[in-house]
Amino acid sequence: MRISFPKTHGKPLYEVEFRPNGYHIDGKRVKRISTVLNKFPDNGEGLLKWSKERVAITGARLLRDRVRKHPKTGEEFCYFPADQIAMIMDAAHREPDDIKEETADVGIAVHAFADEWFQGGATEQARMAVCKNYFLPDNTQLLEILQAQTDTKEMPDTDRNLFYDKMKSYMFNKFCMFWMKAGLVYVGSEIVVGSRKYGFGGRLDILARDKKGRLILADFKTSKWVAPSMFSQVAAYKLAYEEMYGEKIHKCAIIQCPREWNERNQGFGVYPVKTAPYKTIFLNTIKFWKETEFSAADCRKDYLP
Repeated sequence: MRISFPKTHGKPLYEVEFRPNGYHIDGKRVKRISTVLNKFPDNGEGLLKWSKERVAITGARLLRDRVRKHPKTGEEFCYFPADQIAMIMDAAHREPDDIKEETADVGIAVHAFADEWFQGGATEQARMAVCKNYFLPDNTQLLEILQAQTDTKEMPDTDRNLFYDKMKSYMFNKFCMFWMKAGLVYVGSEIVVGSRKYGFGGRLDILARDKKGRLILADFKTSKWVAPSMFSQVAAYKLAYEEMYGEKIHKCAIIQCPREWNERNQGFGVYPVKTAPYKTIFLNTIKFWKETEFSAADCRKDYLP
């Protein structure tokens, strides 16, 4: 039997287009929500992004310093052709984490399992089908996972792969139990939204309806902590969706499927989001954007005013 999900929202008041260089409203490029959130110092993500950029910029400068011209032909040479430096450093900037630990993929996998589960109707049978399809072991005990987590580097490949499968299984099953207990009905995922009024765009993770038909917005996080900037991100999604479609979102939540666990952060968590204060913070960041975008040269003085 084919499952037909209820339609969420009729025709939007305006379109938000996602292109390789970002989000566009009325043909005009707008800020990414993630770009705005890089202004937040609370979770280290902005600092991490900055440090990655500095590595790329510094690497390009050092390589250019080593470019020399052939004394006879005048041709520039280095360890590789000089005209490829920008391309190589750009690729390094875009894919800085190409090599990552297996744990970084756990939360992403759970998100993918959830999407497939939704498409199967979000039933118990669909849950079992996902587990069977990906050879996920039965739901395992949390204590066992916590104890084994610190030993992964010394594990043989077979044992380590099984361990990560157990982590994925544990979080996926926890998510399914949460969803069914809450009585939520899947509406859509990866929905592009944007605010014409404030000039930003993004992509929300999950939209659902509760038992009374009210909209619920959920955002997946795979980090091992939940920071205030993430609450502001959800508030921005809510603001943009309501502006686009004219329908209120009743509740918002962050669903955490972290890649590292401990006794306090037990592999899965649901954080209700009271959006009002975080919406204010986000909008103030947008409002004062120009004042926060400056370089050292803009404020350099020869004396103290």
